[in-house]
Amino acid sequence: MQSLRVVLVAGLALQSLLGLADSSLPLPPYIKACSRNDPNLNECAKKNGNAAIPYIVKGDPKYKIPVLDPLVVTELRVEQGTKEVKIDLHATDMKITGLKAMHLDEYITDLEKGTIKVKATIPSMALDSKYTIDGAIHGLPIKGDGDLHITLVEYLPTIYYRMQYVERKGEKFMDLHPTSFHADVKNGTIRLSNLFNGDKNLGDNMNIFMNENWPTLYTELSPAIDEVVQQIMDKIMSVPMESVPFDNVYPEKV
Repeated sequence: MQSLRVVLVAGLALQSLLGLADSSLPLPPYIKACSRNDPNLNECAKKNGNAAIPYIVKGDPKYKIPVLDPLVVTELRVEQGTKEVKIDLHATDMKITGLKAMHLDEYITDLEKGTIKVKATIPSMALDSKYTIDGAIHGLPIKGDGDLHITLVEYLPTIYYRMQYVERKGEKFMDLHPTSFHADVKNGTIRLSNLFNGDKNLGDNMNIFMNENWPTLYTELSPAIDEVVQQIMDKIMSVPMESVPFDNVYPEKV
């Protein structure tokens, strides 16, 4: 029997700002519009989106965008019980960096059907936090508290959205609703300090063992990490979709 419980608290960084910005805002100066009649609309949106990401991740209070790099996740907890991995991992004050280097590889939208598909690459993403852990990995006990460091190399998310057109104060807006999310990771490493009450020999060997069994370990950690990244991508995509009128985002001509 497999059980998984992920607790994610990103209140200081995301949840407090996830509401819509004030209605009928202009397009931010760092985002360029694409004509909805452009035969190369998808390429235009991808190009302009990539140009805007470095500005969006800095945060923009006017559009209720928090700082996304570094992003602070107040609490992340994974309680996992499978044959291979049985752990209770509690990470606090997690800092995630590397998102400013994210780029869109594919952006496909159908404005009539109201669908969007986005594929992206984050070349390197680091997660640093305080942690406590208790459990077992492949039958070997693991216990400790200290500093956690995870590096993900080529994190490749794909997300699909359903787009609903709504009218607010006489203007047409787009509301986005994610329908599916998937991410592949080419490689990664993990390091936990102060395992087994600071026993260096046991701690070093466990860190080596975890990295040798990285694919199995990451399978258990990935739901929590994916949830954080999906929230970030949702926020990036919702600017300007939900706060700028449709005709300003996708005018007839630019």
